[in-house]
Amino acid sequence: MEELLARGPEDVTVRAIRASAWIEVVESPYPSEALLAWDLGRGETSVLAQARSVESAVVVVDDLQARRAAYSLALPLRGTLGTVLLAKKRGIIDRARPLLVQMKARGMFLSDAVLNLALREVGE
Repeated sequence: MEELLARGPEDVTVRAIRASAWIEVVESPYPSEALLAWDLGRGETSVLAQARSVESAVVVVDDLQARRAAYSLALPLRGTLGTVLLAKKRGIIDRARPLLVQMKARGMFLSDAVLNLALREVGE
């Protein structure tokens, strides 16, 4: 969370987090030796440590090394693509394509083949 807040109060993500009543900022438990051995960034380590302490948690990370760590620690995992598709399936967003195309234009790595396959899954 510190990484996000360091962007400043005018950052769109920071504003969205602060405006979202359902987001609760909690202190992460100290990471296990198994998790520390992955030598991930502070944010990724905190996310995985918290997920290990909450039975129903789903890890949302895109960092490849963090995804590998989550997989090796048997933590349920979802990335940005999966999160957008879930939002579409639940009716939270009307269309996934414009959002994913915008994210891709801003640097998200996503091949056209994977994008199109994923969008077919949600009827787009």
